Amino acid sequence: MTISDYLKSTRAVILTCLASGFFFSVLLLLYGITPQEMLLLWICFLLIVAASLCCGYVRLYKRLRYLLSVTDSLEKKYLTAEIADKPVSAAEKVYFQIMKEALKSMTDEVAQNRRANTEYRDFIEQWVHEIKVPMTGIQLLCENNRSDVIRKIMSQTEQIEREVERVLFFCKAGECGKGLFYPGNLS
Repeated sequence: MTISDYLKSTRAVILTCLASGFFFSVLLLLYGITPQEMLLLWICFLLIVAASLCCGYVRLYKRLRYLLSVTDSLEKKYLTAEIADKPVSAAEKVYFQIMKEALKSMTDEVAQNRRANTEYRDFIEQWVHEIKVPMTGIQLLCENNRSDVIRKIMSQTEQIEREVERVLFFCKAGECGKGLFYPGNLS
């Protein structure tokens, strides 16, 4: 965060301080304060406001640097909210709560997708094993009867068996259910 970003984010506070200063200056001038005393009050007031803004900026800058260093040091960036020190401000507490809820939602979704992928892979593997039974039956029937039609059936059956083996290979390789396996991608 740059100083100009910080000043932009605290613009409302700065404008409120200046407006209050002008309001009280007018009141003090009406009560008869001298211009030299007014100048001294303004110098003190501006020094206090500037010191307050500087302290706020330094504190925020250090906190943001710390959070960035924690995040950079993590291999799994989503753990930042769990690893970082306790939030130091009310706004930070809300941000950390939002991050934790988003993290929980993400991990729930990932777990749900993993379960769905596992169920899909198990279903495909089961289907492949069950389709092999009739395929073997067809091959046995074809071996006992030799003719041109039977040879064509045998050829097509072997092609189907290769494709079924290919599906089984994808599932065992862990690609089934990851978006890489679709029936249209088999050819």
